[in-house]
Amino acid sequence: DGDGDLNVDGAAATLGQSWSEPTAHVIKTSTSTAENVFLMAGGYDENQDKPLYVYDPVDPDPDMSQYRADTDTYGRAVFAVNYLTGAVSKLNVNAGNFSDMTHCIVDVQGFDTNGNMITNRVYAGDLGGNIFAFEDDDGDGTWSRRKFFSSSETDSVQRKIFYAPDAIEELFGQKLAEKKGWFIRLDQNAGEKVTSSMLVYNGVVYFTTYTPDTGTPPSDPCETVSGHGLSRLYALNYQTGEAAFEWSDVEETDNTEDHNIVHKGRLDRSMIIGTSIASAPVIAMLRGGPEMYIAGEDKIGHQSIDETKKLRTFFWRQLNN
Repeated sequence: DGDGDLNVDGAAATLGQSWSEPTAHVIKTSTSTAENVFLMAGGYDENQDKPLYVYDPVDPDPDMSQYRADTDTYGRAVFAVNYLTGAVSKLNVNAGNFSDMTHCIVDVQGFDTNGNMITNRVYAGDLGGNIFAFEDDDGDGTWSRRKFFSSSETDSVQRKIFYAPDAIEELFGQKLAEKKGWFIRLDQNAGEKVTSSMLVYNGVVYFTTYTPDTGTPPSDPCETVSGHGLSRLYALNYQTGEAAFEWSDVEETDNTEDHNIVHKGRLDRSMIIGTSIASAPVIAMLRGGPEMYIAGEDKIGHQSIDETKKLRTFFWRQLNN
């Protein structure tokens, strides 16, 4: 009863299938106290397994329980629990509190933007195509919530977000601050979809995608098809969405009369790394420099990172004279 109305906050929110991996964090419970917690998403709702209803004049009055409901019942929550007692912490935001949390959430990420070892920002996307931000920037244990992105707002097409966004903090000027962001269209390979969480490293956004075998893609994007399909690794400039490297051997030109050669064009955004669905990219800091590893169908591949900036070393042990 965080708001003192004598009702249990979020009592109407029911957890779904536990898809997310609990991650350890420290959050504030007041201006002077904190606790160690596991951060978790509400979980998956099997409502998302059902097909969308399309009107059929042959069957104008179907059993609607066989089709996907407009809103989910389970998993519409982001919360944290004390990792010693299991008690729900003050970070407990869900559909019982906010009516616009309409779809289940299966992944969540927490960040410390103040550098004080205390998590004060949490981000999560839902299967309705929305991204939410939860914030305790005042460090008093009170979390605010806002929806800052909706992929379905303009055309009402449901675009499911299975993975939480990654985030970085950077100082920038007014010109960059006025920009509204970017997106890319996965329209070059039929049926291609993002199949991993994002990783931002050294100004580059990395993620993997999966494309089913060529041919007519199934009406259900989750339906299995024959063959193994192809996995791709994308590398994009985190500020512009342009290709970070020149990975393609195909020469690209612009649409002008001169047909000028385009460097770091659309084809340079990605490379084929194998068959079937690949894992999320992981970066290991080795003696010779950073290396990226991705698990595929029958192997673990690696990609050297073209690092133009060097890491700054921090020493955690401090000696006082």
